[in-house]
Amino acid sequence: MPPNVTIQDIAREAGVGKTTVSRVINGSGYVKSETEQRIREVMKKYQYQPNAAAQTLSRQESDAVGLLLPEVNNPFFSEMISGISSFVEKSGFTLMLSNSDNDPVRDARALEMMWRQRVKGLIYIPACDYDDEENYGRIKNLLEHLGCPIVILDRPIAKLTYDCVTTDNFSGAMDCTNALIEAGHRRIGVVVGNMELYIGRERFRGFKKALEFARIPLKDKDVIYGGFSQQTTYGLVREMLEKGDYPRAFFLS
Repeated sequence: MPPNVTIQDIAREAGVGKTTVSRVINGSGYVKSETEQRIREVMKKYQYQPNAAAQTLSRQESDAVGLLLPEVNNPFFSEMISGISSFVEKSGFTLMLSNSDNDPVRDARALEMMWRQRVKGLIYIPACDYDDEENYGRIKNLLEHLGCPIVILDRPIAKLTYDCVTTDNFSGAMDCTNALIEAGHRRIGVVVGNMELYIGRERFRGFKKALEFARIPLKDKDVIYGGFSQQTTYGLVREMLEKGDYPRAFFLS
């Protein structure tokens, strides 16, 4: 037996055809119990491990669940990875993680890779809103081409009908701002997120609506456009503090 044992080697020693060994490996099709036992004994003897990629091609499906995120290094998404990974593995699947870095081009490439790997399902947080017709059409086609169950998290894409798990960003922003107002603050600053994203716009809208109801003005200089970037926000807040004229309360979106 050669050092790199192949499925043909297993079939030859077990006295069966390659197709029969493939059925045992993939758990598909009927194989007599004594035949299956003989094949598994030969596999054990040579510590044979099936090629995962070959199994995927054979089954036209993998045991992987795809997870496509926009910012892997963001603490919010890091927590999400931990929870999803734990549940997926306990369910007997593997997690295939990819990062778009908020780039629609990388988003598309990652989805194409997920299709090539024949993921069994996809948990997807889009890189952007895809609110223009060209990009919307492209992402819609890529998702449909996957041919598997899809759940969108955090960032909804208008007009798509996939299950979506998100939060009420507008009401949440209002509640946070109202808490600051009830605490007696009358000059409240805001660190605004990525305004190209629906969630960023909704949080800013909720913040402003709370100030409007309380008849509290918002100064332009009290608005920091952080774009969901820790580094950018840190630099802008430090610059504001160094000037000495700044709000004593902030809403961070």
